[in-house]
Amino acid sequence: TNVSSVVKEVDRIQRNREERRLKQALQKEEKEALMNIDPNNPNWEFQSMIREFRQTLEFRTLRDGDALEEHQITVAVRKRPLNKKAEITKKEVDVVTIPKKDTLVVHEPRTKVDLTKYLDNQNFRFDYAFDDTCSNELVYKYTARPLVCTIFEGGMATCFAYGQTGSGKTHTMGGEFLGKSQDVSKGIYAMAARDVFSYLTSKKFGHLNLQVSASFFEIYSGKVFDLLNGKNKLRVLEDGKQVVQVVGLVERVCQSPADVLQLIQVGSSARTSGQTAANNQSSRSHAVF
Repeated sequence: TNVSSVVKEVDRIQRNREERRLKQALQKEEKEALMNIDPNNPNWEFQSMIREFRQTLEFRTLRDGDALEEHQITVAVRKRPLNKKAEITKKEVDVVTIPKKDTLVVHEPRTKVDLTKYLDNQNFRFDYAFDDTCSNELVYKYTARPLVCTIFEGGMATCFAYGQTGSGKTHTMGGEFLGKSQDVSKGIYAMAARDVFSYLTSKKFGHLNLQVSASFFEIYSGKVFDLLNGKNKLRVLEDGKQVVQVVGLVERVCQSPADVLQLIQVGSSARTSGQTAANNQSSRSHAVF
């Protein structure tokens, strides 16, 4: 009996060992298969986890035909695709997913005490979330376009892009860069200009004889410069009514969208810029048009 029980125990240990080795072999095969999907990527494990997480999501991103919602203040987020210059070449991991038209998920790579890797998937809500396939036209339609209507109804409106260096602010507001030159006809500035002049000539507002003028200045290193007047240095002061004024800022009268585009082109080319890890041409200042 003692002999048989010992034999059984040896057999059990042997089976467990074989099962463990088989499991390890399968895990090794799975690991190699995942590594082969994205070879030479040091972050392949996190990349694989993100890929698996995305497969569990039901995507319903913003589309052109979706209804416009009314907001007193609209806060939207736009995802910038990885660029080829640095991020794709360096095997950077895309850690942002936009599954719905108002939701953004950030996948934060984490490591447990036992060195096991896992993802912390954090959800953020916005009025609109634009994924990396969205065009400037779509962004404009759901963010700045309603503001143009507001100003013709007697309101005041401001649209601004906020984000770190290289996040796509100048691309969105001013237009796409083609090398070092910028196509200003495809930015939010230009789209707003076209709609402004469309309203000006409409039956509803054409009889008011309204005039369009534009100014363009930059804030750089604590100083303000006029981008339409040879980068003349300006002063920012409060007037007697406690309203902030940019003293000496030149305003140019515009007769058409083409005039606005010309001013944007002149001002954008005068902006202080430099090269960053993300872009060859990156604005180094804050600009207000």
